[in-house]
Amino acid sequence: MKKNWIFGVFLLSSLISCSNVEQKLVMVQDDNTIRTLIKNKEEKINWTNDIDGEVLSKDITHNDYFSSRVSPSIEAIASIPEYSEPVLPAINGFGLLDTSSIPYEYLSLVRKAADTIKQNPEKNLSSLFDSEYLFNYVFFIHDLKAEWKKHFNVNYPYGKNLFTNYKIAMQNDSFDLMQIPVRFYCKEGYLDLIFDMSQNKKEIKIQQIEITKWEAEYGK
Repeated sequence: MKKNWIFGVFLLSSLISCSNVEQKLVMVQDDNTIRTLIKNKEEKINWTNDIDGEVLSKDITHNDYFSSRVSPSIEAIASIPEYSEPVLPAINGFGLLDTSSIPYEYLSLVRKAADTIKQNPEKNLSSLFDSEYLFNYVFFIHDLKAEWKKHFNVNYPYGKNLFTNYKIAMQNDSFDLMQIPVRFYCKEGYLDLIFDMSQNKKEIKIQQIEITKWEAEYGK
């Protein structure tokens, strides 16, 4: 009886062991089958060429613009000039406040003229005009004085500063002229002018100053 019991235990153990082996074989076979299916699918895929492959593989953990101790976060990368475009301010109805493309000689002259108009346009402004267009200086001064009261509802401030500050916008090139917009601010509002400038012989001079807009801002 005891021998029969021992034999039964041995037989049961053998069956269980064989069952485990069979399960492992099935799992291996299933795993190999899945690998084969994946491999076959990969072989049938038509891969395209990398787009910007160099950019995708570029190491951005090191850069000349920030220390290696700085973690390459989104904020840090966005601050690098090569990864970001400048955002320039603009005034609706006036222009983009970008003077980077204005040649130095023209920008220097328009700043000098703007500083003169800001204080007293009758003092030295005429010397910045082309002698052949000096009559345009006379027209500008006349219109400035005549229209001041009409638009700003105050008398023209003789002997006082006309404006507090000004802004220069991106230029417009027209034939042989360069037109540069300038907005002047005072407590009553603002005035938009366009400076027509050109090169006469070897000098850059003003041909005309055109008043394009008056805007009163009472109580602001």
